[in-house]
Amino acid sequence: MDLAAFIWLFRANPKVRWRYLVGSDKLSEYGRKGEHDLIVKTLGDARANAHILYFERHCKAIDVERDISPYDWMLARWKTGFFEKSQLPSFQISASAVRAALAESDGKTEKAVVANALPPAVLKFIRGNNDMLSSYSREAALKRSKE
Repeated sequence: MDLAAFIWLFRANPKVRWRYLVGSDKLSEYGRKGEHDLIVKTLGDARANAHILYFERHCKAIDVERDISPYDWMLARWKTGFFEKSQLPSFQISASAVRAALAESDGKTEKAVVANALPPAVLKFIRGNNDMLSSYSREAALKRSKE
């Protein structure tokens, strides 16, 4: 659903230059996970007027030879500057790690990292949204099954 919303925003606001924000850990997996359609057909479509701004995570720098070069479609965009490294420091906890921690929580205690990563009002909202927590649980279970 996020991508559907992004596509709508891209098309509704053609004069805006969009930046899709990701951590280097996520970017390094795009090729291996076959995210061709996301990179080429959605974000890479000229009508989207978008590029990817990535934040380097501790211990997960982009290795062009390993993460980009094996995938022609990634390498082609890398060479054009489609992927831009942020000059700002990164928050070292990924959104997927936060979602997994929330999914595994019993509602009374969160892992300390989650409690420090999100404002109390956001934690309260998520805890009160069973659909969101269910979605996080499915995502965490899927990730565990692939490991």
